[in-house]
Order: sequence, then structure tokens, then C-alpha cells
Amino acid sequence: MRKFLLISILSVFVSFQAASEGSASNTCNVVLKGIISITTPTIRTTPGTPPVVATLDGYSLFVEFKQTLGILNVTVTDHEDNIMFDQTLDATAGSSLLIDVESWRAGEYTLLITNELEESLEGTFVIEEEED
Repeated sequence: MRKFLLISILSVFVSFQAASEGSASNTCNVVLKGIISITTPTIRTTPGTPPVVATLDGYSLFVEFKQTLGILNVTVTDHEDNIMFDQTLDATAGSSLLIDVESWRAGEYTLLITNELEESLEGTFVIEEEED
């Protein structure tokens, strides 16, 4: 019986076009661009499936991990590079992260997701002032 060890690195190129306009009270997708490698040979991926999807919905930034990516650092900074959110987690397929942005000021923010290989996905989103 032959045993085969298949070790592969699947680089997932992510570039999604989505509406990035809207206020915090509307739902909008965060466009993520970059490369994240899947280095575990036992992980099965679905072609065309983005590894991470981020959505700004009301006063929450919802980050959903569609594939198991291992240890990731998730950081959100404002336009002055102040860290608004920073967390390290073990991202498994189907897991998610909910970031409360209700107390954040209006402005542009950057979502950065980095793995242990220093590869990253990055996207920006805007929280607009509420209209009276």
C-alpha cells in the first residue's frame, strides 16, 4: 500500500468588488484585497470561495471565515492609524468575529487580517455621520 503525503500551499488571491458606500445604518461589504495562504494539507477548499468575508451592518463589523486559516491577527485602524480593534484568533471554517463599532466616530477605517506568514487581506470601510 502506498502512502502519499500531499503538502500544498494554496494561495488565495482575493479581490472582491462590492459597494463600499453607505452609512453605519446600512449594510455594505468590505472589499478585501491581498493574499492568504492555506498551509495545512488536510484542509479542503472550495474554488471561488473567498476565505474571509467582511460586512459592515449597522453598528457592527461582521468578519466571517469561510475557510480554516489558522492563527490570524485582526486589526482595525482609523484614518490616523489609531488601533480601534486588535485580536488574535484561530480562524476555522464557519467561525466569525463581531466587532462593535457603535461608539466609533465617523470616518474611514482599515481592516487588516494577517497570518503567521505575514500575508494579509486588507480593506477599508466608512462610517458616516448619522443624519438627524
